[in-house]
This record gives sequence, C-alpha cells and structure tokens, in this order.
Amino acid sequence: MDGSAALQTLADSLAQKLVQSGLSQKQYDRVKLHATLINTLLGKGRGENRDKHNQGVRATFDAREVLKQFKDCDFGSFTVNEIQLSERFTTGEDGYFRPSSTIWLST
Repeated sequence: MDGSAALQTLADSLAQKLVQSGLSQKQYDRVKLHATLINTLLGKGRGENRDKHNQGVRATFDAREVLKQFKDCDFGSFTVNEIQLSERFTTGEDGYFRPSSTIWLST
C-alpha cells in the first residue's frame, strides 16, 4: 500500500471510530484529504467579515496561472509527525484550528 492509500485508510478508519463512539455523524463515505494553502477568511484585515463561526465574506483567488507555471514541479515529500483532532470553528493563538488532542507519531 502506498503512502496516500495508507493515509486515506487511516483517515477513513478514524472517522468511522468517531461515528461509532457518537462523537460525530457520518456525512460522507470517505474523508476528503486536502491541504489548505490559502485561507482567505483568516487573512489580515478580514476579521470584521467573520461571524461567530469564522465564516464570512471570502476573498477570491484564481490559482490557474500558478498551477500552469508549476505543473511539472516536484515539491518533494513531507514527513507527518503528528495527527491532530481539531475543533471546528475555533482558532488557537497560532492562527490554526485549536486541537482537542494530538497523536505524536514515532519516526
């Protein structure tokens, strides 16, 4: 099993356990693996547009030209050292979602 298939299996298994324990409700058949590169709701000067759930008017960003320019670029690999279970609609002092727990992975 390659790394991305293993990560998908792990994410789906964790989501299933959360549903079974009653901590979450099933929404989808699979977890959508993604990385947020630009979150326009959390940018400087955007705070006045957010409601109590950090949702508000979102600025747009068209990345088509960036994707064309870097379409053949290999950005390398990344080692995952931890898994965080984050609380939705929260922001910690560092600007990221506030984790309710962290699992540290040994390397």
